[in-house]
Amino acid sequence: RLKVLRLKVLRLKVLRLKVLRLKVLWLILLRLKVLWLILLRLKVMWLKVLRLKVLWLILLRLILLLLVLLRLKVLWLILLRLKVMWLKVLRLILLRLKVL
Repeated sequence: RLKVLRLKVLRLKVLRLKVLRLKVLWLILLRLKVLWLILLRLKVMWLKVLRLKVLWLILLRLILLLLVLLRLKVLWLILLRLKVMWLKVLRLILLRLKVL
């Protein structure tokens, strides 16, 4: 009878150990889940930051394009002025030639 009792006690101890292991595993899984959620949140934040960076780069490119266009426009205006001046000079030369 004592042996049977000892066996039962041993079984109970083993069961307790198994339950403890399960609890520990469960806690570890919960922590992993929390970590996973934190990582997901960080990932979402990182994606937002990346999206902002991409938008910023696009904005910078647009600004650079605008600057280039403005420079081209300025160059175009300078060329037009030179052309006008050149035409005036040509007209003056032609008038002088006619006068001569």
